[in-house]
Amino acid sequence: MNKKLKHTIGLIAILIFTLFNSACFDMDEGTVPGREQDPSTEQDSNMENLSGTVTTESRLFASAKVLEVRLELSNEAWQAILANPQAEEYQEGNIIYDGIRIDKVAIRTKGQSSLMSVASDTNSNRYSFKIDMNYYVKGQDLLGLKKLSLNNGFSDPTFMRERLSYDLMRALALPTPRTAFVNLFINNELFGLYTAVENVDKEFIKDHFEQDNGDLYKAEMGTDLLWKGDSIDKYTSLELKTNEDASDHSALLTMLNELNNGSNYESVINVDEVLRYFAVSTAMSNLDSYQGSFAQNYYLYEEKGVFNIIPWDFNMSFGAFNAGGGDRAGIIEFMIDEPTMGKLSDRPLIAKLLQNPDYLETYNHYINQLITGPLNPDTMEKTINKTATLIRNYVYADPTKFYTNEDFEQSLTNDLTADPSNQNAPAGGFIKGGGNVIGLINFIKERVASIRDQLHGLAPASGDGSGNFTGAGGLIPGGNQQPGPGGTSAIDDISPSYANQGDTDVTVTISLNQQAMAMFPSDTNPLSVKIGTVDGRNISRNELEITVVFDIPTDEAIGMKDVSIEFPAPQFPGTDGFTPPDGFTPPPGGFTPPDGFPPPPGGFTPPAGGFPGQDGQGLTFTEAEIFEIRAMR
Repeated sequence: MNKKLKHTIGLIAILIFTLFNSACFDMDEGTVPGREQDPSTEQDSNMENLSGTVTTESRLFASAKVLEVRLELSNEAWQAILANPQAEEYQEGNIIYDGIRIDKVAIRTKGQSSLMSVASDTNSNRYSFKIDMNYYVKGQDLLGLKKLSLNNGFSDPTFMRERLSYDLMRALALPTPRTAFVNLFINNELFGLYTAVENVDKEFIKDHFEQDNGDLYKAEMGTDLLWKGDSIDKYTSLELKTNEDASDHSALLTMLNELNNGSNYESVINVDEVLRYFAVSTAMSNLDSYQGSFAQNYYLYEEKGVFNIIPWDFNMSFGAFNAGGGDRAGIIEFMIDEPTMGKLSDRPLIAKLLQNPDYLETYNHYINQLITGPLNPDTMEKTINKTATLIRNYVYADPTKFYTNEDFEQSLTNDLTADPSNQNAPAGGFIKGGGNVIGLINFIKERVASIRDQLHGLAPASGDGSGNFTGAGGLIPGGNQQPGPGGTSAIDDISPSYANQGDTDVTVTISLNQQAMAMFPSDTNPLSVKIGTVDGRNISRNELEITVVFDIPTDEAIGMKDVSIEFPAPQFPGTDGFTPPDGFTPPPGGFTPPDGFPPPPGGFTPPAGGFPGQDGQGLTFTEAEIFEIRAMR
């Protein structure tokens, strides 16, 4: 397919999306969000309308109304979920989706940071859920749908970031999961407004690709796509979702090798599709993604040896992944031609493609299509206001939501700022305990203005390869990092970023920050490396990379863990004195020079009272909650 034809397809998709958005969202005025209804009566009424003309699109993913969804579980099954939500274990129940009843479905919690946040909050049971119609009854489906996610709106006071993001991906002709707003009841108790999202599975693949027998991978935390060797065991963050017992992973390994070590990218990657994906993701400053510090939240599907990218998980898009207050200006001015949170070279799927001038031109063309089409601020403001009208009554009636009604209204346009001292804030998102959420309409206006300036050369679209937020502590959600020397993060990246209880011989690679490590020669090995309280072994270092092996105990508590690296205390020369490296700043906790410490020729005067002391055993850097221990498989 030539480039002009590809561009024409993109323009047609944007035209269709714009016409769709011009349609008015009309709420059913007779609907009362929290009112109890007889599900059996509604089911019978709706079932009468099921005919060959009813489609999954119009029934399950209606765009102009909020659907009612009811989950039914025995008390024993529901209490089992609540007793250990992070185990994500299926329990048997029933679902009534817009009046269609399916019995014997599997129901479990889902999520990462959202799941841990709710699980740790004694005042909230607002979990996200995954429903599997096929788990207990093989072949059972819901109008062709076998799996469905019900997402709780974590960290999004507008409730609509996910829906808007998927719509933008669809506007650029990406294979995109469908969504619907739903009013969720569990055992006749109103839980409130959720977003239903189509699962990416075998059925999804059949709907979007000519061949459905390829390998489908879900990118879990740490999937940077860097080449780590020709063994699939080195790519543990890529979770195979199809052909689990048959695949030899050769297509994946071939793609990774070509991406990192070759140049014939179109032989293994649907390049034009990937450029469209990153055009949308970059324009939205979607940082809980491949482009962010966690390198996650996307799927890869292989068709005839060529890999396609599938969008996933957007509740923190439109600048909401802003790390407890983070760098607001950096989120707005996120560089479009160097669109990574850290080093560009650490994300080869972006770095390798955008170094090609033709690909870069095409990518910029798609970004321009977005901001002059579906992401145009005037168009988006109308869409946001129509969506707010659609869901407002349901938001107000929602008894479990993470934010107040006032938060909802304010965040549609203006920034929502939390009071860090308010530990009783709603149990969701990074607003709890401090942190800001950028107002949705204002974000779009400011972001599009920044993109225009970058496209026209009035603002930097790229830098020196170090990416965005350099020196900002990695912009980890919650702002939990404990900085290294000079206020920077000591750890730039960790891969893999999770392991399961009972996993052995887990090789973890830690990339260190250049400035933070300035005081240690490259041949200085750490004294110890820990994940939580688990000690690593076989520690080695090559320049700024540390490699360490871990054995995770079967009884290790699940959840996010701190990573600590202890280095030997800095050694000072004798009569030749000590010359600090360029840019050296004493670390927090500092160090005390040894007795008889001589200043270098020309003079070096320690601060009054000397540098703050440390225990003499070494200097420890700790990065908070950057490695996840998951439940035993």
